[in-house]
Amino acid sequence: MDPTTATTATTTMETTTEYYIPTADAQLHARLVLPAAPIGVFIVSHGLLDSKDSKLFAALQAMLAGESIGSLAFDFRGNGRSTGSTGYGNYLDEAEDLRRVVEHAAERHKVIGLIGHSKGASSMLLFAAKYPYRCPPLVVSISARFFVGREPPRRWKPEQLEQLARDGRFMWRVHGSREYWITEEQLRLRRSTDMAAVRGLPLHRCFVLNVMGAQDRVVPEDDVLEYDRQRPRANTLGCRRRPLLDTAL
Repeated sequence: MDPTTATTATTTMETTTEYYIPTADAQLHARLVLPAAPIGVFIVSHGLLDSKDSKLFAALQAMLAGESIGSLAFDFRGNGRSTGSTGYGNYLDEAEDLRRVVEHAAERHKVIGLIGHSKGASSMLLFAAKYPYRCPPLVVSISARFFVGREPPRRWKPEQLEQLARDGRFMWRVHGSREYWITEEQLRLRRSTDMAAVRGLPLHRCFVLNVMGAQDRVVPEDDVLEYDRQRPRANTLGCRRRPLLDTAL
């Protein structure tokens, strides 16, 4: 699709529009779903090795529309149908992508909440802490890691680590048509990302809900619960375990 064009599909219940949101570094592909009379719009952020086109986010946007809530899901730079390049440790870059999307949406709609999953949830929380004046009333974080520098056991194969030591990078996975490379620089960025920045969340103006899968084997429970430990109890909705999310997450 030409980044300057948009496609729109309309049913009797809702309108779906796909288009690009320009940033200084990339064109972010977005999908806006609006019911007939939306009470507001949520911004939806995907996780690592994912995109807005996964079943989870399509179902989430349909569910929100059924509750008369609009939603804008988008692909971070270098993911899905967005242009640009991504990185294993580019949380702060993704926070800037989200800032641009929120600003864009706020020009046209009433932004009432943010929903982020996995890496996208961590980037979302960094955005909310850095730009408190842009933070909407509700922030929903699904399976966000707090200790992002703590690598999951057995994520890297011995031969990958050998290639990293020898060449400074290795190709991790192919997702869709994109190759995801791990570099020394991206690992350093990930290790240096300080999620304790969530202490700066504007809890005087927004509520924060942490959600985790009851059988999540990817993100440890301690990672999710640490967000609540870092914040005052006022204006946090705590952590909720959702068994129904397990198949999607």
